[in-house]
Amino acid sequence: MLFRSQCTCSGRCALADKFAQANLAPNCTLHYFIERHGNVAKKVSIPEKFAVVLDSYKQAMNIQRIAPYNQEFEFFRVIGVHGDVPNTNGDMFRWGNVDDKTSPELLRFDEKMDRYIYSTFIGKGNYKDHQNDSVVKAVGILLDSIPNHKVKGIEILVAVDKQKDPMLVRGINQGYISDVSMGARVTYSICSICNKIAHNEFEYCSHIKNWKGQYYSGSETSWQPKLAYEDNRRYEFIELS
Repeated sequence: MLFRSQCTCSGRCALADKFAQANLAPNCTLHYFIERHGNVAKKVSIPEKFAVVLDSYKQAMNIQRIAPYNQEFEFFRVIGVHGDVPNTNGDMFRWGNVDDKTSPELLRFDEKMDRYIYSTFIGKGNYKDHQNDSVVKAVGILLDSIPNHKVKGIEILVAVDKQKDPMLVRGINQGYISDVSMGARVTYSICSICNKIAHNEFEYCSHIKNWKGQYYSGSETSWQPKLAYEDNRRYEFIELS
């Protein structure tokens, strides 16, 4: 668990109780990871499972000789994708049901990949403007992902290399960089207007080709405006920008 925001409850909330268990002041504004060991919570610098991933990232960067060895990362928690809501690009990723193996899609357990779809974010790179054609362009790495059922979104823990891109880190901390965009490898999609299945852009119907992300009205919709979007299926997340 990552704590970063200031608590102002004077020690009377659940968040303050977690800080107290780890011998931290409840008004602390620094980065801390809190790990549970049995019934006791304590402060740690970086959880072991994240440290392994960060070490792999640093080794990859050093092999490519694009940055000197660096142990300093900034950690951010973001919503990488929302379920059941088309995004501004006209793509929708269904939320699904973790107890139903046939249910699409974010909460589905993929037996071939041996993981939940939402967990395919883990270990992938954090890039700028989807410049993900080469791993050496990564400015960080995605450490963890979990479903947030309250907002129907996948929360991602991102580690950004402060030395690799200090301007990005500064922009996020100062609030003028606040949006993220994910990249995914999709097996096929279904048009929201005519239900046509497409495995690639050559199979797109006219609705997706010409109206994706916009409202369409025609005989298929009884001349009522309906948003044209791709209902994506059988996908794997490949990056976050």
